[in-house]
Amino acid sequence: MNTRHSKIPHITRTTWLLPLLLIASCASVEQSNGGSGFVIANARVFDGTRTLDGYHVVIRDRLIVEISDSSELPGGLEIIDASGMTLLPGMIDTHTHTSSVSQLQTALRFGVTTILDQMTWPGYFPVLKTAAETRDDVADFLSTDMLATPPGGHGTEYDIVIPTVDGPQQADAFVAERVANGADYQKIVLNGLRAMNGMPTMSAATTRALVEAAHKRNLKVVAHIETPDDVRTVIGAGADGLAHIWRTSGAEPELSRLLAQQGMFVTATLSVPDGFVIGSARALIAKDPAVTPYLDDEMIANLTASNENQNLQNLDQYLDAVRGLHEAGVMLVAGTDPPNAGVIHGISMHRELELLVQAGLSPSQALSAATANAADAFALADRGRIAVGLLADLVLIDGDPTRDISDSRQIVKVWRNGVEFDRSLTASLAAIADGDHRSEASRARNQYRHPLETLEFIGIEPDMTVVEISPGGGGWYTEILAPYLKDNGKLYAASYDPDSEIMYFRSNAEKFDDKLAADPNSYSKVEVTIFDPPLLLDIAPPGSADLVLTFRNVHNWMREGVAREAFSGMYSALKAGGILGVVEHRANPEKEQDPEAVSGYARQDYVIELAESAGFEFIESSEINANAKDSRDHPQGVWTLPPTYRLKEIDREKYLAIGESDRMTLKFRKPD
Repeated sequence: MNTRHSKIPHITRTTWLLPLLLIASCASVEQSNGGSGFVIANARVFDGTRTLDGYHVVIRDRLIVEISDSSELPGGLEIIDASGMTLLPGMIDTHTHTSSVSQLQTALRFGVTTILDQMTWPGYFPVLKTAAETRDDVADFLSTDMLATPPGGHGTEYDIVIPTVDGPQQADAFVAERVANGADYQKIVLNGLRAMNGMPTMSAATTRALVEAAHKRNLKVVAHIETPDDVRTVIGAGADGLAHIWRTSGAEPELSRLLAQQGMFVTATLSVPDGFVIGSARALIAKDPAVTPYLDDEMIANLTASNENQNLQNLDQYLDAVRGLHEAGVMLVAGTDPPNAGVIHGISMHRELELLVQAGLSPSQALSAATANAADAFALADRGRIAVGLLADLVLIDGDPTRDISDSRQIVKVWRNGVEFDRSLTASLAAIADGDHRSEASRARNQYRHPLETLEFIGIEPDMTVVEISPGGGGWYTEILAPYLKDNGKLYAASYDPDSEIMYFRSNAEKFDDKLAADPNSYSKVEVTIFDPPLLLDIAPPGSADLVLTFRNVHNWMREGVAREAFSGMYSALKAGGILGVVEHRANPEKEQDPEAVSGYARQDYVIELAESAGFEFIESSEINANAKDSRDHPQGVWTLPPTYRLKEIDREKYLAIGESDRMTLKFRKPD
């Protein structure tokens, strides 16, 4: 190898004997507790609708298998004495927009065991689904996949190309595609308030066609609405629920009565307008000693900071609307709608519960909105309650939130599928990517390079052996990889040859070494090797790496005529079953590939063929690093765009508006 140099309440444990029970089966998931089981004893149990004092809950094989107030307790199992504490079902947030696995972990940290996403950006959906299906240390993830909106309607304004529904004739095919993608329900968008300013909104006919297409496929339909007229349209179409309350008025008694008669549910998402209230009490949550140990600096800033759009004096209008719905008998469910201003996965659920109580619900009714009601609204029969045969998604609270809803923040333990979650705030990828050890300029490029989402898609874990190919002089990704892997993993940085005949390679090798030496706390465990194809390819011991990563290097190898040798070197370093992650500037697929890639762009099919010719199996691609604004046809190739700006000040604002290049993100596997 070419190498160069809070305070937690006291919990007692005893053992009992658990008699054999016949229980409902549950699909196996990785990271199971092995069927060992445990008992939560002497708890105040809120089962989703009522409170039971002094009960014992037995968990085994991921399920709740017994609930009892018997004085005779089974043995042979770990016992958690929950005297004076309250056991809740895991909470369900029925309205989020999730873009990273770390957000699923944050949700779980604060007792939200299931996330219902109401629009998932292209490329993120399979990553989040896979994480939720194979891991117990993240909240479960269900999603609409993609919301249904007309061309130019709400959801299309975020500079990401999404499918739209242009009339009722397209409704059936649209919903069929969602089902094929794995959607769990269908969200539709009526943006009547925005329509007043010219934004297109969904017609009644298209709304009705979408509802029929979804119901035909046994999907629930939830509607984004903004005005009472929007609500009347979705009631007429037969939708199942609302994703928000209306924004143009307070209580609407007639509308509330119609919703109740129709049996529809409503997600109030009071956390969203709360983010626009001047001096909102949500900032106090960040100062709660039961909460602050589990918040990073970015979360605290989000909860406490004022924003330029804060223009509400109070929430009276919204609270009145929710109060009217509650009094009319409409089923209310809890949802928060992150990442709106001041809204964060998990922690904002506790603010939402407080706001529901302010709107007239009792603390127990608010808890039902986040548990049993949410499960009923979305037909989730295996969760939302503490009952025999259901999933052991549970939250143990030091206090009684059925009397004082703010006690919901006093979390002692969280279990998903009967597996306890370690709530400690470790050095997550998100925290590292935004860490102070990185310059402001480096952090600013996160918006273009999406390091968190990219690494999660590729599948990095903190105990892996990873090789980063050609980190350059700046080591932009090294700044994230090295701290993430330093405690439990291993990072090889396959850098330039310091003895190269090419000055650029020599100077950047020296610059990279100086960077590592300047911050030993972050980089002392990085092992630097040399990667200079076709001759110097020993980037790690053969067959040792779990993961090899290359970012925007393929075009350089093509220019030098060594691309195939480069892929062979990466293949050799990986163990059988190891993963190769590739990010590369993506050329127009309609144009013939220049074998030397002088523009800096390579066709995606060409890169896949290069990897496959080295023996790799192509697994999947992601649009995480796509940029639809990049025409891929610039005077100085990809270097016309930021951060290079090869034209210097000529049309600089134009290229800044485009951003960094359109990029492919590919995942390959070395066969067993």
